[in-house]
Amino acid sequence: MNFQKVGAVASLASFVIGGVVVYLMWKAQSAASPEGNAASSPEVGVQPFLGVFLAGLVVSGILNLSAAMIQAKASRRPQPEPEEVFLPDTLPARFTHGRTFVKDDVTPKFLHRLLENHSDAEAEKLLEAYLGKWMMLSGLVNEVTVEESRKEVYVAIFPPGEEILVSLNFTLDWRNRLSRLLPGNNITVVGVITKVDRISITMNDCELVHR
Repeated sequence: MNFQKVGAVASLASFVIGGVVVYLMWKAQSAASPEGNAASSPEVGVQPFLGVFLAGLVVSGILNLSAAMIQAKASRRPQPEPEEVFLPDTLPARFTHGRTFVKDDVTPKFLHRLLENHSDAEAEKLLEAYLGKWMMLSGLVNEVTVEESRKEVYVAIFPPGEEILVSLNFTLDWRNRLSRLLPGNNITVVGVITKVDRISITMNDCELVHR
């Protein structure tokens, strides 16, 4: 509910009703008979309009009070902390819109090291902060495979200086561009970190940034 709008409507209603009643009172007084008989007395003619005015004030007051009380209760509720969103400055806007990226220092090697000296349960807990977020990385193409049954194009790369295999899953929309890649080509991609194990890293919804 928009409490500010409710209060504004109530205030406007009070103003309008007040203006109408004042106008009607003026009209009633102007039309009163100068002889001052009871049928045309200003006091008698004004009474119905005064009742409408008072009723309008009561209704508007109730609306204002209700809106203020509800808004006060809502303001006391704890507000969730906004999630920190990191967007790489080196990426065009079309690759970053509406996406949360990990920081530049989060690399496949960094993610793989989280698995070292930790049990599977501990490693899973540590990786929660990164799974489901986007990452940009570069690497040398190892192989490209079109999976028609899964409607995906699979690309395996090795980031420079690392011996960690990164599995990239693209939609078939990328087939024509990816099919021209050769082993050893260097590519830069963005994708969602989906799985990290002791052998490889898997990323889904991948997009080729540049070759």
